Parts: sequence; C-alpha cells; structure tokens
Amino acid sequence: GTGKTKLALQLAAAIAACLRDWIGGVVDAEGQVIVFSAEEKLKEMHRRTLDIIEHRGLSFADLRGGLHFICDQDDAVLGAVDRNGIVQPTMSLLRLEKTVAAIRPALVIIENAADVYSGNESDRPNVTRFMRGLLGRLTAPCESAVMLIQHPSVSGLNDGTGRSGSTGWNNSGRWRCNFTKIKDSD
Repeated sequence: GTGKTKLALQLAAAIAACLRDWIGGVVDAEGQVIVFSAEEKLKEMHRRTLDIIEHRGLSFADLRGGLHFICDQDDAVLGAVDRNGIVQPTMSLLRLEKTVAAIRPALVIIENAADVYSGNESDRPNVTRFMRGLLGRLTAPCESAVMLIQHPSVSGLNDGTGRSGSTGWNNSGRWRCNFTKIKDSD
C-alpha cells in the first residue's frame, strides 16, 4: 500500500522514454520494458501509466512503444513446486522468457512475488532456486535487469525492514529496495 507498483511504473516510463531521472536518482538505462503483473488488469496499468507520463508532460508516443504489459491474473505463477518438492518453471515463465528474448528489454518488472511463486516462501532452497535459477536466467540472453516486487510481512512492516519469508528472497538478488511510509508527522 505504499505505492510499489506506481514507483516501478515510474521507473518503467523513465527507461522507455529515455529520461535520466527516477525519484531523485539517475537512470542510466534506456529501452524496452516489460511489466508482468499478477495483480492488476491491463486497463488499470494503462490508467496508472497515463497519470505518470502526463505528470511528466509526456504522452504514450514519448514511450516509443517501449512499454509492454502482460497482465495475467489467471495464469500468473512463474515457479511451482513439483511432486519431488523442487521448484520448476511453468508455462507462464516459458512464455515470458520467449517474450523477453523477442523484445530484449532493458528491464522486466514482475509483480508480485506471492502471486508468481507458488511454493513456500520460507523454503530457502526453493526460494533461492526460483530467484537465481528461474528469474536469474530470464534476462540472461539480453543482459537486462529483473525487478521483483514483494509485499512485506507484518513483522517486516512493523520493524521497517520490509522482509518477508526466508532470507533467500533477500540474499538471492543483487539489489533490494524497501519503501516505507514516513512515521513522523514532520
């Protein structure tokens, strides 16, 4: 509820429109972006993106066709545990891999971890396999980045760390960003 998707879409628009800034930071990537959403419908993603680009004085034409949405709430699981207890790629992941290979994006945004991973989020070996083995190979052919949006647990919200599940979620990625609400009224 702190605007994770909105912040990710702001970054997606900046990359697709070749803008050099995002929430006060420098963006040094440009090109195509794929947003895989298990939460939002396509119409909602377009509405949010329109708000973002209009705020920046842009139009969809300024994105140069570089922002692609896959909104699949019915078949969103990218990694599922097989009968031997090992996480495996699903048909949705294989389709996403083919899309990535065809588009060669600079960034792939996936929301959210709880919807795209059907295993036990506290099972460190399978979480690590999902993160490194499945998502890690997703963009290897085009050397792009993957952003996985994850909702924090109640304890992660309370202590401000944003953590959820096993340490495999934190230790398997190359970068982690935690957005929190300002607690002080100032």
